[in-house]
Amino acid sequence: MTSSPCGMLECFANKAESTDSGIAVDIPNKDKNVLDDDTLVDETTDTGIGEIDSVIRSPSSGGGLTQLSVKSHGAKPANGEALQGFENELSENAAPKRNRNPIFPLWSQFTSIFHSMIQSFVVSVAVASARRPKITILSVTMISFGLLAAGWFTNFNINTDEQEIYAPFKSRTKTHSEWINNESGFPGNARVFTVSLHADGDNVLGSDYIRQVFQVVDSVRAIEGYDHVCSQGDYVNFDGDVTCKIASVSRFFKHDIDVFEEVYEEGGEEAITKVISADTYENLTPVDTDMILGNYVDDPDTGLIESVDSYLVFFFLANKDKEGLEKLEGLMMDKMAQMQVEWDNDASPLKLEYFAMRSYSDEFQRAIEKDLYLLPIVFFLMSGFTCLVFFRCDRVQSRSLLGIGSVVTILLAIMSSFGILFMIGVPFTSMTQILPFVVFGVGLDDAFIITGAYFRTDPDKEPEERIREAMEEVGLSISVTTITTMVAFMLGLLSTIPAIYWLNLYAFPTIAVDFLFQITFFVALIVLDERRIQANRMDCCTCITSKKVSEDWESDIAAPNQTRTRKTVSERFMAWYARKLLRPWVKFVVVVLFLGYAGFCSYTTTKLTQEFDFADLLPADSYVKDFLYSIETYTTRVLGVGIYFRGDHDQMDPDMQRQMKNYVDELSALPQFIDDPPFCWFRDFEEFMNSSLAKGVGLENMTYTEQLDYAFSVPAIKETYGKHVVRNESGAITASRCFTYAENVDLKVVKDQIGILQAQREVTARQPINQGTKDWSFFTFDRVYFIWEFYAVAVEELIYTTISGVAAVCAVGFLFFPHWTGIFFVGPLIAMLYINLLGTLQWAGLHINAVTYICLVISIGLMVDFIVHVLLRYYESSKRTREDRVRDTLETMGASILVGGLSTSLGVLPLALSTSNILSTVFISFFAMIALGVTHGLVFLPVLLSICGPTGTMDSVDIIEEGDLVLKPQSGSDTDQSDDDSDKTTGFNVKAQSSYNSEPSHHEVLHSSRTMREESLEVVQWSTTMAWI
Repeated sequence: MTSSPCGMLECFANKAESTDSGIAVDIPNKDKNVLDDDTLVDETTDTGIGEIDSVIRSPSSGGGLTQLSVKSHGAKPANGEALQGFENELSENAAPKRNRNPIFPLWSQFTSIFHSMIQSFVVSVAVASARRPKITILSVTMISFGLLAAGWFTNFNINTDEQEIYAPFKSRTKTHSEWINNESGFPGNARVFTVSLHADGDNVLGSDYIRQVFQVVDSVRAIEGYDHVCSQGDYVNFDGDVTCKIASVSRFFKHDIDVFEEVYEEGGEEAITKVISADTYENLTPVDTDMILGNYVDDPDTGLIESVDSYLVFFFLANKDKEGLEKLEGLMMDKMAQMQVEWDNDASPLKLEYFAMRSYSDEFQRAIEKDLYLLPIVFFLMSGFTCLVFFRCDRVQSRSLLGIGSVVTILLAIMSSFGILFMIGVPFTSMTQILPFVVFGVGLDDAFIITGAYFRTDPDKEPEERIREAMEEVGLSISVTTITTMVAFMLGLLSTIPAIYWLNLYAFPTIAVDFLFQITFFVALIVLDERRIQANRMDCCTCITSKKVSEDWESDIAAPNQTRTRKTVSERFMAWYARKLLRPWVKFVVVVLFLGYAGFCSYTTTKLTQEFDFADLLPADSYVKDFLYSIETYTTRVLGVGIYFRGDHDQMDPDMQRQMKNYVDELSALPQFIDDPPFCWFRDFEEFMNSSLAKGVGLENMTYTEQLDYAFSVPAIKETYGKHVVRNESGAITASRCFTYAENVDLKVVKDQIGILQAQREVTARQPINQGTKDWSFFTFDRVYFIWEFYAVAVEELIYTTISGVAAVCAVGFLFFPHWTGIFFVGPLIAMLYINLLGTLQWAGLHINAVTYICLVISIGLMVDFIVHVLLRYYESSKRTREDRVRDTLETMGASILVGGLSTSLGVLPLALSTSNILSTVFISFFAMIALGVTHGLVFLPVLLSICGPTGTMDSVDIIEEGDLVLKPQSGSDTDQSDDDSDKTTGFNVKAQSSYNSEPSHHEVLHSSRTMREESLEVVQWSTTMAWI
């Protein structure tokens, strides 16, 4: 027998040579052991081609090539026709290995090294953990509990302040707020407690209704601690007592029910109506009627009020004794809640709603605390699901305890990462609470993929070696998906919105820690569970040894050197599914449906709008929702806006006051503001200077300082403007403010809110005094600007985050995918998924707001996992044709992805039980993400790959690595087959009949196909490990 050896870059296999006993064929060697006593068989005809006589290595390739000498069966010559077909197939599929990529050589070399480094890290860590499982489990558990405890008892804090949560970091509004509170010199803002009384839109004008207003006022003033808190303020009432200011219809009667009754006795309803229709109070302080009477209507001829929809009562509580004030607010809320119940029981026509400045924070926190019970529900739900997945009808072979361990792994990862961030002092917000639900679902994906690969390994090997093989198979896949998810979350750190920034700051380390715990803690659990099975101990009751050995385990003992060939139920299901999916008409329908839905979502995306209601952040039973509804429905004034003046400018200078007046006039000219601000000190001061009183005392002959001193000596002027003008020791004005009101603004329509924010800023920016300066001297301010700024930047940031996210995922894919074509699948599919998600959310009735914004930021990192797992497995498949690779991908990875998708769905399912619209919105968003991700990953992408995916043929310049024996199936094999013959193809396969058990190297993939009968011969196919262009 002769041979013509060649170098590995010169040829893949030589033509067969005739010998006395058969034909000699040079083929690449996958195993360094010499094969003998084997028979080469044409599987399609079950005809023996000939026995493999010997294997000869080619010295020119360092033993990398071998020559098969095929002998005839008995005295007959070798089956020439079959062998010639084998020779032809071998020659046609021959291709030299190329160590360098001719198109992207540097990229190819870099990625190969990069992949090896990651693979080595994952395998090394996993094997080390597998060798010391008990130490690993104990260490991880202690670290997790220690970190959580350290963080909880050090810097853990819940932030519910909408100012800090939603205002951008470099917010102009935040800068203005800090100046007003810390530098301006304005008196500390009082804490306002508001009560609304209404009759569902019916007219409440009348003495009986006003008496109920007095009940509210008297009840609050009688609360213990009210006098103490109010005595620390600076408001002086009619009697000269320091107390809290109360703005209410009761002010007309000095907040005294006896005075009210006297007026009523003297003139009845007409007298009461006349009093409350006045423009000033008794001390000539101007009345802001819109502030205390909701939706009132007056007679244009008489000026008397004819109807009122609601009464408003404002308590301005002194803000000096923080502890006492907080206690008083709590007692006031308790009292109002009690009165609500009493009035409802008494069938009172008036309904009472109330609101404190702490109400939002209290209710936000209550929403968080109220939904905390969902976390244990998620834990038990996920535990039950994983137990079901790993359950077997065998008390030993069942792995339900391992299923619980997979959930515990994720729980420990959350504890560890959250503990670290607690210690750092990263605030925990209402948005952050959605993360554990997401991590529970995402974390199980890796667990299912790891166990799926582990179960495909030879059960006769040691657990540590099986872990090594499993990690060699899926280590790169889970690493890539982890990195892409982390990158997507890390891009969220570029956001200027604190809520988004903090959420992503929690998210990406949690994903990283979960990955580390999967290849350490969970791997250790797998090893211990395997040892339990080997010791024949029962699942979940590991201390009990089963007396009866399970049939599966008994068969393993009887044949320790045989590899299991029977496919699992999931593999058989995915094989059936793959055959159905890859039918030509099914592929056509899939492509049409998915492209059609993408077109539909592209259209609905254009209809997506911004809309946000603060009530969405509150529990469904929150009293604040009723208050907000009453204010929106039964009052006129929705929003008060402050107009501020500051800087080293003489505000009494006529030219400066002219600029101030022009600024106010330009704001009033905007359609969003009322035409005439009710209170503006310099306009009223000008009128005061022209009054008979001023002329009588000769104010025109006084200095500006003296004029101000005299004006503020008038009680009505001091009460109205004393807190809004700041003067230094010399009497000069250093800061001042006026107040106006916004109208025609729907606080649920984000477009309106952004419009008023931008309109007033345009007016402010073009003021001469503000031009060329960073810190504006004239500006407007209200706390609602914080959320408006969020709306203003949300769309721009969302667009930026989307584009950068898709680009980052493509970049990561370019580095990690074994083939450069990966980015041409990942990029378009992620963009398509994103558009589909936007369209689905719009179709589901959701809008772009703070909650959906966060979900969209997260979505890229989550949905890409379904694509990457399938794509990587396709590239790593050893099959030759596109459809065979798709089948192999779905059979080996499909079930794990499907179960992972189901687990993620279950992870967010409890959110549907939340009383907060935040979590219910998250549930809809994430359910849409999962449904889209799974369907695109397991339906649309496989069809695309079967149509235009890279193949192992020379036509597509895919290079077969040296050392592979591949027999190319003939065309026309794409037919529906039964389960028993699903692994057969037309053409030549090599069936080695041997009792010799070769030990494959870690670079090769040994594929065992299920035979028609359990006692049939083992089918082995040496197949391709691709070196891709």
